[in-house]
Amino acid sequence: MITLAIHQPNYLPWLGYFHKICHCDCFVLLDDVPFQQGNAASLTSRAWIAGPNGPFRITVPVKHSGIQLPVCETMIADDHRWKKKHLRALEHSYAKAPYFKEVYTLLESILAKEEQSLSAMNTALISGICEWLEITSPLVLSSSLGLKEYQRNDRIIAICRELGAATYLSGEGARKYQNESLFLEAGITLRYMDFNHPLYNRAGQKFFPGLSIADALFYCGKEVKPLISCIQ
Repeated sequence: MITLAIHQPNYLPWLGYFHKICHCDCFVLLDDVPFQQGNAASLTSRAWIAGPNGPFRITVPVKHSGIQLPVCETMIADDHRWKKKHLRALEHSYAKAPYFKEVYTLLESILAKEEQSLSAMNTALISGICEWLEITSPLVLSSSLGLKEYQRNDRIIAICRELGAATYLSGEGARKYQNESLFLEAGITLRYMDFNHPLYNRAGQKFFPGLSIADALFYCGKEVKPLISCIQ
């Protein structure tokens, strides 16, 4: 009985994102929905890390097309100096963290790939982090399924059917707009999972919940997996 979860391919997502990957049999990266370029809250091209003065946001620059494109067709800006800038920010923030060298090497190697689309780069980061943490849930791109014509709840149900999922794992935040009767009619169990952010040792530095998983990786290394594997 396959349990499936769906989320847009975010840039260096937070712990809760990987917690959901850990608890499903298949994780769909929703890369054929419109990229919310003007949405300041969107994390598709942004991530939060901790600096000397508290959390700050790093942003991947994208090309402006003049029209709203899906994430999989949103191209990264040609000027790749942002990569060095992000890596310098990570070094400046985490150079003294216990697992800095190995995690920095991992992220640097992935960012060195010449990915052109935002979706491809984010997918490479998510996949690379999962592999490093030995998280084995397969990742599937929604753009490979050909179900773009479906919207909202119907699209989730169509993806579940296409991949043979009997259970859809959703975050608590979606409860307010999810039409549970549609899932019931489709014979799909709708299960909600909330994520209680775990505390971890930041080597005496102030703790900030909700940062990119990079923060936890630098301070906890592969012990991040037990933090996100427990059912809450």
